Parts: sequence; structure tokens; C-alpha cells
Amino acid sequence: MYKHLFLEADSGAGKSTLIRELITPYVDDIGGFSSQRLLDDNNETIAFRIVSADDLRLAVPYEETPETIFRTISKDHSSKSMPGVFGSAGIDLLDSCDEKKLILLDEIGGLELKDQSFKYRLYVLLAGDVPCIGVIKQLDKARSMNVSADAGEKPSSIASLNQELRRKMLEDLDCKILEFKRNDPAIIDEVKDFIDKIFT
Repeated sequence: MYKHLFLEADSGAGKSTLIRELITPYVDDIGGFSSQRLLDDNNETIAFRIVSADDLRLAVPYEETPETIFRTISKDHSSKSMPGVFGSAGIDLLDSCDEKKLILLDEIGGLELKDQSFKYRLYVLLAGDVPCIGVIKQLDKARSMNVSADAGEKPSSIASLNQELRRKMLEDLDCKILEFKRNDPAIIDEVKDFIDKIFT
């Protein structure tokens, strides 16, 4: 049996929704973080932020929380990324997992890997004893996310960081990456069984 379970699928497939439904009864014993959409008055996504795992909402009205916002989207659909948020607020959320039975990581394999301190803490967490569940960004999606480097920093590809993470997860960190398909009873049962075994 694997220690950690991660789902991957196209955006909107229902990965995060399923995980949230299944962890709801155990939310007091779950640490980690999730990504949350921030919506404007027209229900359009204008930003993303990281929140504690006990906030199970997928989307909320926009709020001024600059310390946790890691991506903003302008009206012309251009976006601005702030990976440093993961090195501050993200690490704080991971560091609060010590007494938890399960860690939610929703999602990894993207922008957060640009922050070296967060990336290091993530690898330490995955090498630890507490099981993790979450979503990993598809490699094709990661390929479209290359961001420019900070001043004086060598540019690195989100896709190459995603590939590195996947390799370590599968070869060294006792993870299973499951291709999620909406309404597939075998997949839903596998996710449910993984969670139930932790809490029973």
C-alpha cells in the first residue's frame, strides 16, 4: 500500500471537489493547504490564494488577502504570479501539520515549486510519516506555466520542476498518482478507502 495519493486530471474534472467531500468528516485532523479561486461580482476568477486545509470552499468572493494570493488575473486575461507566497504563508501552513493525521496538498506541481524554501519543505513532508492526499498539476498544464525568473536568477521551467517532483514521488516517496475520471466508481472507491483507512 502506498503512503500518499494524488489525483490528476483536466481542470474542472472534480478532483478537488471529491477530496473535499470525503475529508469533511475528518477536517479537524487534517492539515496542509488548498488553492482557492477568488471571484469578482460577476463570478469571474480574478485571483488564486492558498488557504488552510480546513477551509473547504473551492471559490469565494474576492477579499483583500495579499499575503496569501499567489496569482492574479487581469481583465485582459494576462496574469501575474507571486511564488514567494508559498515561501511564507505556504510554509506556515505546512509547519502546522505536525499533529495531524492527514495532510491535504491541493495542488502541487506548479508555481509553488519556484520557491526553493517551499519546495524543500514539501519534499521533507512527503518523506515523512504523515500520509498526504491532494492534486498534482498535469504535466501538459505545467508546460504552459513557464514564468520569468526574478532579477539575477536563472530561469527554470515549471514543467521540468513538475517532472522532477513526479519522479521523486513515484521512485522515492511512496506516492501513487491516479488519473481521475469523474463518476468512475473504482477511482472514487480507491480515494475513499485511502482516507477511511487513515481514520479507522
